[in-house]
Amino acid sequence: MLSEAFARPNMLMWIWKRAFSRIQQEHALNEQVHFRVIVEGRHRPLHPLIRDEVYNIGREAVVNAFRHAHAKRIEVEVTYEANSCAFWFRMTVAESMLKC
Repeated sequence: MLSEAFARPNMLMWIWKRAFSRIQQEHALNEQVHFRVIVEGRHRPLHPLIRDEVYNIGREAVVNAFRHAHAKRIEVEVTYEANSCAFWFRMTVAESMLKC
C-alpha cells in the first residue's frame, strides 16, 4: 500500500501526512491527544527500501508515544533539505508530556 502511494513524487507531502495520520485511527489510540504531521522542504523521492524503513521506524515511534508517553501533543515532522552537493531527509517524532 505505502509503495503504491509513494509512486508519484508530487504527492509526497500529502502521502506522508496521510500515512502517519492514519496511525491514531488504526490503533484506536488516545483521541484526546493533539496529533499533527508537518512536512517541510522540497519533496524528493526516497529509495523504496529507505522510505519504507523510515515509515516503519516513525510509525513505531508514534505508536510508542501514544501508548507510553502520556503526552498532550504528538508531532511528526518530515523535513527535506538540500544544498548544491547533498540531500538530507529527516524525520522527528516529538511529544509534550503531561505534568503529574
